[in-house]
Amino acid sequence: MAPNSLGFGLFGFTTPGTPLSVLHPAGGVGCTLLANPDAILLLPPNVGNVVNQFAIPPNTAFAGLVMHNQVLQIELGPASSITQIASSNGLTLRIGAF
Repeated sequence: MAPNSLGFGLFGFTTPGTPLSVLHPAGGVGCTLLANPDAILLLPPNVGNVVNQFAIPPNTAFAGLVMHNQVLQIELGPASSITQIASSNGLTLRIGAF
């Protein structure tokens, strides 16, 4: 994580594939939204790293459900203005124990 940045963990049921530059002028070149933000977690950096995890209740109703996960990095400039938004690769996860 860049200095003066915040991380956000996105968990969603669809993968929109929208370039971040379409969503915000500070969206990085080649950065794409790969997880719909159905759940968003604030991930404050600790020594330049973030931990992204999401608890899912042990309920059989969730078994086999597909979720998408991604981390966004929001870089902040003077007066906390957004200077750049970057994204990680996306993960596609199937819930359950196999």
